[in-house]
Amino acid sequence: MKPTYMTAEKIISRIREEIDKIYEKYEGHPLIEEDDLLEGFEDIINDYYEDISPM
Repeated sequence: MKPTYMTAEKIISRIREEIDKIYEKYEGHPLIEEDDLLEGFEDIINDYYEDISPM
């Protein structure tokens, strides 16, 4: 079986899909806010795009 290699964009897309599922499950819970769930992941995604962007 030939290995498949996901692109960074595909990985990011899948991470965002999973985060959305978590948020939808806990939406409205007083202790859970979207930013609480997304903040760390958005930092990672933004760092990636900063790294690949031309200076």
